[in-house]
Amino acid sequence: MLIMKKEQMMMGISEEEGFVHWYANDFMSECLPIFYAALTTEERLNMVSNGRQIALQQNFHDPVHQTHFITFMWTIGANFYQQTGFKDIIQETDTSEAVKINKFHTEISEKQRHQAIEQTNDGHWFSETKNQ
Repeated sequence: MLIMKKEQMMMGISEEEGFVHWYANDFMSECLPIFYAALTTEERLNMVSNGRQIALQQNFHDPVHQTHFITFMWTIGANFYQQTGFKDIIQETDTSEAVKINKFHTEISEKQRHQAIEQTNDGHWFSETKNQ
């Protein structure tokens, strides 16, 4: 019987290149097909790489939680983490990554979610335009 530890299963995507390629190609084609089809491979790789850097800056270090974070960037908006409700959760220094992701799902109101969608700034996908 083959038994794999979590760290063994995650080795391929725990590194930058492995994660970016897996998310931009495998994950997006299955879970975000509209975005996958709308962008070139190069655009997807660049956006996912920048999204992962933002996730790391926001203290999401586990690839599983980075996946959730980047998916929120696609589904809510590239700067969702700066919006009311989300920002408050991000700033909780004594809260684990897993709990923060759970709170994004359970503690954000529909009004806050819609507000974040309306205030999205797609420039946050690109490091050169993030502050514009």
